[in-house]
Amino acid sequence: MKGKHSKGGFSQSRFERRRDSQIDEHLQRCRRALDGVDAERVFVVGEGTLLDEFDADATAAVDATGKPEPALEDAHDTFWTLPLSLL
Repeated sequence: MKGKHSKGGFSQSRFERRRDSQIDEHLQRCRRALDGVDAERVFVVGEGTLLDEFDADATAAVDATGKPEPALEDAHDTFWTLPLSLL
């Protein structure tokens, strides 16, 4: 039976719907947070596929995983840091 079982189906569809819903909720929270910011420029970092969702002066894809506060700090550091190469 194990070899005849196909992946996907209802479980995969349910997982994808739940994940899409979580992404939408996250984007809504981000938009609400940005609406309350009075700034001359807006810089957004995060998942590369979602950056087009925001009206920002600059965006950057970063790997910000883990607990929210450390992830935000890591994303900030990644955005504002550049590699230095000496010859």
